Amino acid sequence: REWKKPYLGVCLGMQVALIAFAREVLGLTDATSEEFDLVKKSQNHILVFMPEISRETMGANMRLGSRWIEFPCPSSSLVGGLYGGASRIVERHRHRYEFNVAYKERFEAKGMVFSGQDESKERMDVIELPLSEHPFYLAVQFHPEYKSRPGIPSPPFYGFVAAASKPDKVS
Repeated sequence: REWKKPYLGVCLGMQVALIAFAREVLGLTDATSEEFDLVKKSQNHILVFMPEISRETMGANMRLGSRWIEFPCPSSSLVGGLYGGASRIVERHRHRYEFNVAYKERFEAKGMVFSGQDESKERMDVIELPLSEHPFYLAVQFHPEYKSRPGIPSPPFYGFVAAASKPDKVS
């Protein structure tokens, strides 16, 4: 993020991007995920276990399968542009942890954009930094690789490779 290198985080990649942002930008040095803090030492769980998922029964007990994702501002977001200006898409999910929305306003105040969310607007599925701040910083909770095909790459992967292919600008 600080070096302005293109970044695409997928699932856990989105989660660690949020933890890093909380630690480095918000100053929450103990920020973590409940997944990594089984003894509950941290006061700042940025990622939490989804309430409807059983902690005792693992296996296929997770947010699984195709889900709608809405883009509140498709014309001004990186992800909206990647998906051709669509206001909503369907992508496949496979996870048990989600962003703790109690921190959402703090993240937004420091520049994080929550550019994709579920239909309830309670689950944050896409984060990005504005293009004015970073050339390509995108992270998604879903798995775009599940819909990629030879010759038809998923928009996040296509955008990432295109951004990474550009020569570095020397300041």
